[in-house]
Amino acid sequence: MIDTFIKGKQMENLVLYIDSSCDAENNCNYFDTLQKEFLTHNLSLEKATTMQAALLAFSKHDYLLVIIIEDYVNFMPQLHIMRELKPIPIIILSTVYEAETAIDALNRGADMYIQRPTTSQEIYACCNAIIRRYKELNNKGAVKASIVFHKNYTMYPEHRKMFINEQEINLTRKEFDLLHLFLRNRGRVLTYEQIISHVWGEDYYNGSNNALTVLISRLRQKLGDDALDCLRNVHDMGYSFDV
Repeated sequence: MIDTFIKGKQMENLVLYIDSSCDAENNCNYFDTLQKEFLTHNLSLEKATTMQAALLAFSKHDYLLVIIIEDYVNFMPQLHIMRELKPIPIIILSTVYEAETAIDALNRGADMYIQRPTTSQEIYACCNAIIRRYKELNNKGAVKASIVFHKNYTMYPEHRKMFINEQEINLTRKEFDLLHLFLRNRGRVLTYEQIISHVWGEDYYNGSNNALTVLISRLRQKLGDDALDCLRNVHDMGYSFDV
């Protein structure tokens, strides 16, 4: 979920704020307090409640800064992907500072990991210092990112990473190539020959679908219940990944 609070505001005045505890059903006093402080300095927070939603927005827009509220967001699996996509600075705020978590986050691409300051003014001052350095370095060149979203699926082809409900799914090379093919052709029926040629190579197909059947079975096991609703066998033709 993404909420933009200032319609028409230029993207260069936006900060991406990620906090899964702050949604329509929860009290967002902390976010509201920060938003009020940032607005006094002509900056606006754009709120995301999941890493999937945050990465979608992050891939499309150039923010000045990313703020992650560590207490509520499982950000580690996708933090290094966010870092490789763009050089936008990332700051992580945590209620309790833990050295091991801080080291891990910094190694994965965060620019700062700190215990959450008690006042909104202190948080803004810290964020503004990072934004100022970022502007001075003039590193706002965006890297074109290839990210595939489908319902609760998030796939990063260049990094060969796959997430379901923000949990990473470990796939073999062929399993990844097969799922990537399906996600890029959602709703289309792909023939056995098309699939096998894509995954194994054009010279592999010999009229037998046994290897594909085994691969499909393995992929279904890893995708779990999601595969039952999406991955469909079309008799005597091939497979379809339904929308």
